[in-house]
Amino acid sequence: MHLIPVVIVAHAGEPAGWEDAVGALASVLERHPDLSLAVRMPGAVVEHLTRSDPDGWKRLVEHPITWLAGGYSDPVLTTLPPAAVEAQLDREHTAMEGAGITPSGLWLGDAWEPGLVTAARRAELPLVYLDTTVLGEECDRPAAVERAGETVIAIPVHSRPPGLDGDGLVGVRTTPADLALLVEEHSGRFLDPESYLSLHRPGPKVAPAVVSPTRSDDAEHFYRRLLLLIGEEGERSGPRDEILRLQSREFITGTGQIAALPRLLEARTVVDAARHRGDTWVTTKVVDWDADGIDEIQIETAATSLVVDPHLGSIDVWDDKTGRWPICAVDPPTSAVLIRRLDADGEEPPVEPMRVERRSEARAEAQLTLVGGSGARVAIEARGRSLDLSLDVTDSGPIRFGPEIPLALRGARIRVDGGDWTETSAPLALSGHRFRLTDDDHGMLISAPRPCDMFVRPLPGHGIVIWPHWVSGGGGSYRLAFSVV
Repeated sequence: MHLIPVVIVAHAGEPAGWEDAVGALASVLERHPDLSLAVRMPGAVVEHLTRSDPDGWKRLVEHPITWLAGGYSDPVLTTLPPAAVEAQLDREHTAMEGAGITPSGLWLGDAWEPGLVTAARRAELPLVYLDTTVLGEECDRPAAVERAGETVIAIPVHSRPPGLDGDGLVGVRTTPADLALLVEEHSGRFLDPESYLSLHRPGPKVAPAVVSPTRSDDAEHFYRRLLLLIGEEGERSGPRDEILRLQSREFITGTGQIAALPRLLEARTVVDAARHRGDTWVTTKVVDWDADGIDEIQIETAATSLVVDPHLGSIDVWDDKTGRWPICAVDPPTSAVLIRRLDADGEEPPVEPMRVERRSEARAEAQLTLVGGSGARVAIEARGRSLDLSLDVTDSGPIRFGPEIPLALRGARIRVDGGDWTETSAPLALSGHRFRLTDDDHGMLISAPRPCDMFVRPLPGHGIVIWPHWVSGGGGSYRLAFSVV
């Protein structure tokens, strides 16, 4: 059984790890100059190394290497729209061409969907490298994959050298640090796929399983925001490289999304500026933001981004673009509830589904009115860096009610106007007309024409949840103004 080491240099490794990888690879190749080796190194990594470590890069590329494409920032290609896949591969091609290397295969790893056959053929990469989690452990040689008359050759990649005999060929996934041991233990078995295919026909056609890595709640939330940004970007000029970097595997399926959200907002403001004039534009549109088959409402202004889910009576996204503050991006992820109720016994009725009664746009201002089956209404007005909520309730019995909002504040402090600052490290309750909340980076003023009670609780990860609310014996109209300061 022939082998080809498939060395993965992860985008998440950061510059120090990338430079260490180059040194480790070059050392092995200098000791084994005839070694057949495939290397997956994202275009962004290649570009960085040619600038920061030209001597190390030259030392590496002196050796024959099978280079694998896969996207500029190491994205999971199955999660991206076709135009974004094309942009990733095109930008990576530019980076590799500038570094003096040419890819001869496409690295897909543990993700697959049939449309990638077309993407690989368009990129002139007829060999695709797929984990055996997609192809099956029994796949022991290159095999054809067909879709709509187009064909690629899949190279099966195992996590360790299989104990198989015969004349097949498989890849073995490894890291730069582990490559030396793999080469020593399996000397004489290495062969590149091109040489193998010049002597052998591909195995029987295979049908890879359609697989895309799972996402945590944080990653799913980030992914949905990213799709909105990709859709808005279109073909216009903008922060293209930054948008591509935000599509990397570590953000789409790994961790670090909350820290990356301000970067996403920065990119969004640049895209907005390319699409609109001035700061008075407004758009509202219907989108299925969370892909659950039920529509949400997206509101965009120059200063604010909102996604409202009428059916769940919630706000899924609230971003202050001006301050690069994803206001509701807390840990664990928590949606804002437009009307939370507690009855006289302290029981919480289910959130009432609502429907859109009215939406409108004006100069630098958007309005959305929702109505529930009981007649309860919520009017949302986005204006500048402020969000106004007007609540009309019709409950006949005594209830506590009001919006419950998560706020991404670290080490938050709160005070009622005229009072002292209080830390929010433990649950607390305050009453008043005007409340100020702040941390070292952001602040918010909450104004209530009718005095209200404010409950605050810290979250176990980061952020707080506030519940400004009133006690009503028979309904009425109430209003809150949230102003980012």
